Amino acid sequence: MTCVVKTVDSSTQGLTRRENTLVFGVRIPFLAQNHWKPSVKNFAAPRRLQVEEVVGFAAKNISLSLCTSLSISFPNRLLFMRTLFQSLILAILIHPFQGANGQTAAVEAPTLVLNHIAMYVYDLKKSTAFYENVLRLKQIPEPFHDGRHTWFSIGDAGNLHLIQGAPNDIKRDKNDHLCFSVKSVDEFIANLDKQKIEYTNWPGNAKSPTVRVDGVKQIYFVDPDGHWIEINDDFPK
Repeated sequence: MTCVVKTVDSSTQGLTRRENTLVFGVRIPFLAQNHWKPSVKNFAAPRRLQVEEVVGFAAKNISLSLCTSLSISFPNRLLFMRTLFQSLILAILIHPFQGANGQTAAVEAPTLVLNHIAMYVYDLKKSTAFYENVLRLKQIPEPFHDGRHTWFSIGDAGNLHLIQGAPNDIKRDKNDHLCFSVKSVDEFIANLDKQKIEYTNWPGNAKSPTVRVDGVKQIYFVDPDGHWIEINDDFPK
């Protein structure tokens, strides 16, 4: 936890403006050309420390801006009060936010991770062959062993589950689609042509990729049950 303040130190040598950092009551020079050190030489003349402005405060995930104006004189015989005064300021600033930070952590939402996507299909054998040969997904073990499920790995995104039992006449909208990214759309198209799979751009023109407004190339086609699938080249670099 740090508290950054702007200070003015005045001495018989003149006026010097510095930014300093208070770390648990100890002032450490920060962005200053002439470094301040707690030596006898520094305290040779009476000094006046004016805290002009508290310009920043950070405590874990809490960030806020505070302003204050304080002026304290430290005679030579009471220089030990300087560190005590700095510690007092820091304690006042930190205390109200320790509880607030604890409350924030208490209501923090849990991290969500995509586990799987389920596709309801009519002919499991046909759909399994499609996702293996056209999308080249790797099949993984499934726990049911009932002839109605096929599981595929889709990398860090989780798994794709095919479940048999859907009717074979469901009409599906292209806006409701599954999307995969590849390094090269042209290479993927070559495999589609080999598998004799028709593809279109977004408006529906055959064999004509769409170039999205951000430059990403896209094509669309359907699986044996009419589920729309998008392939694009927005592959992680």
